[in-house]
Amino acid sequence: MNLSRTDALAGLLTRLLAALGLLLLAGCTTPTSAPPPPEKGATLQVQPAKTSAVPTDKEIACRIQLIDGALVASSEGLKPGHHRLVVALGDKEGEFTGDVDLVIPAVRDYRLRAERDEETFTVSLVEVPSGKVVATSSAQAAPMMQFQVFVIQK
Repeated sequence: MNLSRTDALAGLLTRLLAALGLLLLAGCTTPTSAPPPPEKGATLQVQPAKTSAVPTDKEIACRIQLIDGALVASSEGLKPGHHRLVVALGDKEGEFTGDVDLVIPAVRDYRLRAERDEETFTVSLVEVPSGKVVATSSAQAAPMMQFQVFVIQK
């Protein structure tokens, strides 16, 4: 084999390997797009906001125990849509329990308000800070009450 031919083939092979290396390197270093920021979810409070009107005399304590089957420490970040809650109603621990089917209509701040009128309990979803009642449901006193707090489409 001719030496100049060997040199030419070696040069060609070197250039091909360099080009291939650049292609591989370019593929590895292409900037990846950052993940989208997490969506802000709705918040669901159970205590009256300090800026809201004075609670009615029928209003009772309401504590969220479970959201969608999970124990909760905070109800922030709820996505709009259907959720299942278990709530404790009343001042005494375990006095009354409610199973609440709840629809969060949009990403806003809400309050879950509970009221008692003799043997009837009412659970309402209220927008904060406007105080507008978005949805409400009532049930007769029982060991495990069922509430369907669905938004009424108008």
